[in-house]
Amino acid sequence: METLSELFYLVGLLRDGSVYYDRASRNYYVVWYSKSREFLEFVVADKLSRVFPHTRPRMDQYKKGHWRIRISSKQIYDMVKTSFEFPDEGLGQSYWGIPTLIREADILLKLSHIRGIADAEGDISLVNKYVEISQKNREVLHWIKMTLRRVGIETGSVVLADRKSLTYKIVISGKMALTTFHKLVNFEHPLKKLSLEKLVNSHPTARRQQT
Repeated sequence: METLSELFYLVGLLRDGSVYYDRASRNYYVVWYSKSREFLEFVVADKLSRVFPHTRPRMDQYKKGHWRIRISSKQIYDMVKTSFEFPDEGLGQSYWGIPTLIREADILLKLSHIRGIADAEGDISLVNKYVEISQKNREVLHWIKMTLRRVGIETGSVVLADRKSLTYKIVISGKMALTTFHKLVNFEHPLKKLSLEKLVNSHPTARRQQT
């Protein structure tokens, strides 16, 4: 179950990733991107070693300040394309909805998947006290909203965040929603995880309970 949970997380994290065939090298790649080398090295690579123990992930800085970790495997490429319905090359991630396999999974696996999406496309505002998840596919955000509501986490409506790029977002705010999100979903990206910890503990009620 733990390995399956990590697989669902890694697939969610592919919201900031790519799955493609490189014709020049004749390799099938699954790639995760991040500005944080620490995140890829100590979180993502660790999970990949457990979920796909027979592969050798490779990490490199493909441009200044931008890192990626990738695995070359036709079997894993095919699995992500078929089981998780990753869109055909050239379509873009706005065409990637929520796969049937994830829709029909139990709630803990769904939350693992949402954690991956949040690590890929989530942000925390300590000033305005909210967590935000952005996405070009509105269906994905509506599914996240519905799934979080099932476990008692209320979010705002799905709204247009950027008209130029047609990016949408949902916001999680309020002490109860943020505390429950921290407990049941959270982040694994070290900086985001730390920011959420600070945000949850910044509420006056949280400070009173600790004294």
